[in-house]
Amino acid sequence: MNFKHEDTQAGFQTPTTLEQMDGNPQEGFMTGKGVRQFPDGSVVVGEQLNPGMFPDGYQAPEHDMNLAAGVIPENELREIGFHLKSAIEEDKESQEQFYQAIATIIDLLGLDSAQEAGKQDTFSNGSTELTSSALFETLLDLTATIMASLIPSTGMVDSVILGESNDQLADIAYRKKAWFNYFFDRVDKGFDKELKRTIVWAILAGSIYRKVYIDTILGRPTARFIKVEDFIVNRDLSSHLAASRKTQVHHMDKREFDLRKAMGEYLDESILPSDNYNEGDDVIKEKLDEISGYDPYIGRNNRGDEDQYDIYESHVDYRIKSDPMAQDFDIPLPYIITLDAQSGKILRITRNWKEGDFLKKKKEYFVNYSLLPSLDGEGYGLVQYAGKQAKAATEITRQLITAGLYSNFPGGVYQAGLRLENNNLRPMPGEFVPLATGGIPIDQAIMPLPYKEPSTALNDLKNQIEDNIKKPSAIINQKVSDMAPRAPMGSVLAMLESLQKVPNALVQGFHKSFECELELFNDRFAEWLPEGQSYPFAVPGGSHVIMKSDFQADIQVIPASDPSLQNSTYRFMRAEIILNNARQGEAIHDMRYANQLFYKNLGVSSEEIQQLLPPPQTEQPPPPLDPISENQHLLTGKPVTAGIMQDHDAHMAVHSLLTQDQSTDPQVMAAAHAHIQEHLALKFLVEMQAKIGFEMPQDPTQIPPEQENQIAIAAAQVAQQKLAEMQAQQAGPQPDPAVITAQALTEEVKLKGQQNEQQNQIDLMKVQIEEQKVQGDLSIRQQELQLKSEIELYKNQLAEKKLELDAMSKHRDHLQKEMGSLNEDKKDLNEKVLNS
Repeated sequence: MNFKHEDTQAGFQTPTTLEQMDGNPQEGFMTGKGVRQFPDGSVVVGEQLNPGMFPDGYQAPEHDMNLAAGVIPENELREIGFHLKSAIEEDKESQEQFYQAIATIIDLLGLDSAQEAGKQDTFSNGSTELTSSALFETLLDLTATIMASLIPSTGMVDSVILGESNDQLADIAYRKKAWFNYFFDRVDKGFDKELKRTIVWAILAGSIYRKVYIDTILGRPTARFIKVEDFIVNRDLSSHLAASRKTQVHHMDKREFDLRKAMGEYLDESILPSDNYNEGDDVIKEKLDEISGYDPYIGRNNRGDEDQYDIYESHVDYRIKSDPMAQDFDIPLPYIITLDAQSGKILRITRNWKEGDFLKKKKEYFVNYSLLPSLDGEGYGLVQYAGKQAKAATEITRQLITAGLYSNFPGGVYQAGLRLENNNLRPMPGEFVPLATGGIPIDQAIMPLPYKEPSTALNDLKNQIEDNIKKPSAIINQKVSDMAPRAPMGSVLAMLESLQKVPNALVQGFHKSFECELELFNDRFAEWLPEGQSYPFAVPGGSHVIMKSDFQADIQVIPASDPSLQNSTYRFMRAEIILNNARQGEAIHDMRYANQLFYKNLGVSSEEIQQLLPPPQTEQPPPPLDPISENQHLLTGKPVTAGIMQDHDAHMAVHSLLTQDQSTDPQVMAAAHAHIQEHLALKFLVEMQAKIGFEMPQDPTQIPPEQENQIAIAAAQVAQQKLAEMQAQQAGPQPDPAVITAQALTEEVKLKGQQNEQQNQIDLMKVQIEEQKVQGDLSIRQQELQLKSEIELYKNQLAEKKLELDAMSKHRDHLQKEMGSLNEDKKDLNEKVLNS
């Protein structure tokens, strides 16, 4: 037996033969690299420990246990905590500029708290705090577009079978689809709300994360949105999937912290509560508190003894030497290390790979949502592409307002030394206020400054900047309205499809992220559900069960939405084109489905569509009747049908009265012809059944292949006999070739006799002409001309007789050939019948 396995990362190689192994062959050979090989060729990889490596009585820890509880020494825990805390704080510090940019973009949205919104802007210093609304409109429109895609009313999740389908996989796929929609709608009731928050923050910040995990408090899988400032990623690599360290910050109260310690999730360690209310520590939280009108200092004083704790949960690649499952690996392995953010005390360490996985591939819990693809990192959002533009639009808006204010209420100057009782002279309309100028003309004592009207060029620039901010969103109604009212539907659809390219590309990114999240949920359910037990759940229309094995089948859960058709205007116009086209060709279209598609894109619910379009009722065929009653039904437009036991010849004779009567309505005549054809078909069936001696079943598809072949052979024999009879009837009585030859010879003799007689007459006429010429009579010349014409006439008649003789000869030859061919066909037919 030869066995070889190499791991380039771990840098080890197992022995290739049994002769290279040391130790007891009955117990197998432990290479010291996590591989045990037995004499029978079997191999245990990754999890088997060397018995002599640990003291007597030592038991290997469970795979998912807390390694910080007695497995890893205290000094190594302190070292891990100190090093990891410093690394996380460096990662957090590197993202401070990003946090500040998000706080700025939130400010540019123009959101105010209720307290600030109620205050009146007095323009005391000639300025205003008004912001441009373009950024908020873009955020609102993109949010509505993406939410409509990912959260349809009919359910968020669908399922697809990978590979070939069968009834068992189809049943699992249906139950998984029902289970996911049931879970998100009835069990995890905060799922859609958290997904909406994720969409908003992904559009705004450009990159946001959600975590799919099994919550020990809730006791089930769940997914939650992670705040921007609470997810710290080591940015050495472009994606969090490849990052060597990513940390989630948990903010929990004392009750939750004590509960996790009591459940054994955390070590029973005493840590200090966090003090995260220092000014400037969290600029995003400060800006959100300002908008909500919340004062954290007052909240902290009113909270009393309810301490708050900040916990780092770091998904990190780390080299833990004291882990029994990592001692044979000289590379960092994936762990989940939980520690106190204040002191760095380790609370929990768990392995982050599946049990039995030799390659130690890390399990993923996080999924990223982003608006735009980025040059480096997860993605870009309004912060990156619209931040400066929104700031410029806001500055221009404020300048225009200030210019308009000074233009309407200009300030001015007055002569020094001029004493005014009131410097703020604001006369009301029609009111005159006295002013003592000390003898100086009033137009010289006081002069307003020459403020200009707001610049139209500056206003156009602001509008252009705001349009640039709105471009990636799905605001296309204005362009649709610019088209001609009677523009071709195809042109409108082409324009809508062109306008939808950018919005659809944005939606597809969210669609793909949601698909990744569903895959993580699939893995969490496979871990959470018990082995061999079913989990019942009820949905509208019935009850179902889900099992652990269902999540291990080749069935993928995907979003139910279609990211390529998001605009309602596009979908409605497309459905309208399909419906109009189907109406023009109803014979080749399913009109019921065309109307269903139209109503569906119109937003009509499935229940309303069923009421509008009830299922078609199957009509029972009318019973067979006598021919007189059937003619009455045909004349009155009622349906008729033929019965197999009827006298078909008699029925066809009576129905032919309608087809031969010229006064019969064309539609009635067509129906009568169709009914006669039905009788002919049944008559053929009855005759064939009588001749083959077999009664055909009502459903021919149920005939076994052997019996079908027997029927075919018997029917072929009957068909050959029938064909021979039909050919004999069509040919009629055949003439005798000898008679035909005698007739032809007789005609030939007659023709030759006529030719001789005509030649004699011609010779006699020539003699007479010669005699007349001798006499010199002028009348002879006239007679000569007449005789010449008669000679030509006789010649023509002679030629015609020759042609007739030739035709009769050819006809005789043709009849002889036909008789020979008929004899050959008759001989072949007899041979075929004998062979059959």
